[in-house]
Amino acid sequence: MFTYANAVLTALSVHIMEAGGALQLSNTEVLFNNEALKKLLIDYSLGAFKDTEEYEFTHETALRFNELYSYCNEVFKNPARLHEYSVAIVKHLSASSSHPGIKPGEVFVAHLSGLQTAAGKTDALLILKAEQKKDFVTVAQQQQDIDLQHHQGLDPGKPDKACLVLNNQAASGYQVFVIDHAGKGGEAKYWVNDFLKLKERSNEFSQTKHILNAARHFITDRLPTGYEVNKTDQAELLNRSIDYFKANEHFNATEFEQQVFVNEDIINAYKDYGQQYQLQHSLETPGAFMIDDKAVKRQARNFKSVLKLDKNFHVYIHGPNELIERGVDEDGRKFYKIYYREES
Repeated sequence: MFTYANAVLTALSVHIMEAGGALQLSNTEVLFNNEALKKLLIDYSLGAFKDTEEYEFTHETALRFNELYSYCNEVFKNPARLHEYSVAIVKHLSASSSHPGIKPGEVFVAHLSGLQTAAGKTDALLILKAEQKKDFVTVAQQQQDIDLQHHQGLDPGKPDKACLVLNNQAASGYQVFVIDHAGKGGEAKYWVNDFLKLKERSNEFSQTKHILNAARHFITDRLPTGYEVNKTDQAELLNRSIDYFKANEHFNATEFEQQVFVNEDIINAYKDYGQQYQLQHSLETPGAFMIDDKAVKRQARNFKSVLKLDKNFHVYIHGPNELIERGVDEDGRKFYKIYYREES
């Protein structure tokens, strides 16, 4: 990730994209004479990047053909040309925004310096699109009277779409962070897929995330189609999966499969599913890597093992399934019998 306590906003250009993709392009970059406003813009633009998920530019032919990658190259070589390239960036955004559901908004393109990363200080290119407006009331004293006025402006806490490109690892597509509060329609993927053309960077975070995702989908979706497993069996497998990642610092595929699935037939079925999952997501996850704790914590919320019994009961399962007995009584009513030592 990065920190920005000492970041400096060195150049900023702002353009407007109207409904349908029409543009209002500014002639010059923004000139500042207010340091407080600079600080607010830095906090507004960088403070929202709280995610540890990283991306990199990509292209099906060659990386140099990715428009945003090329513009970043030029800006990092000569930040004084930011405004010139901001125009090209916004025109490319307009060309990538053909869906009628895409919202208009102000587009900020900025160059920043002094961001701190694990590799040292670096500069960055920021592209931010503000689509939503927030209502504000200002209070001003006019001699002996109080004047209230209504304004609309940007909410400093939540930019709609943003991309931060750090000036490092250029050969592999730069280190990129993304914010995309997308809708559910056809317009939802244009920011990452059509405009930026990004792919997820392979690192410990993404490797941990995808192995856990694959295991969860295999247990809940694929396993019941080929094997006789009930909800308690699935719950135990889910618990074993997340417990392995919580208990270990290093992931080993063979060790994980044997500890979680045990049965050789199920292990082979999981391996086949894992290969399909990697092809579907264009991944090459190694068989061994360091486990990322942040990815484990994020994924753990999806590994809650819950028995939903009609509309009356939700039973959360954390223990082994030997402590749960399933049956049907003489009247045909289904039941679970749960064994425990202490009530808390």
